[in-house]
Amino acid sequence: MPHSALMLVVCAALFALRVFGQVMVVLYSPRWLPSNEHWYSGLMPYRYLLPSQIVLLAVALWAFADYHWA
Repeated sequence: MPHSALMLVVCAALFALRVFGQVMVVLYSPRWLPSNEHWYSGLMPYRYLLPSQIVLLAVALWAFADYHWA
């Protein structure tokens, strides 16, 4: 696997963990994760932020798949 493809996968995985953490905080408020105020800047309403983050992850995975299997 080329270095650039590996970096794309690592960055996408780390971003996916961050998005998963945000969803966990909104739904369950676990003590071991920071509160929603620490995750959320308020620049975009959360109902738009989460879908846009999912789209970004999908594009990153699509780019990896296109690059990997091309």
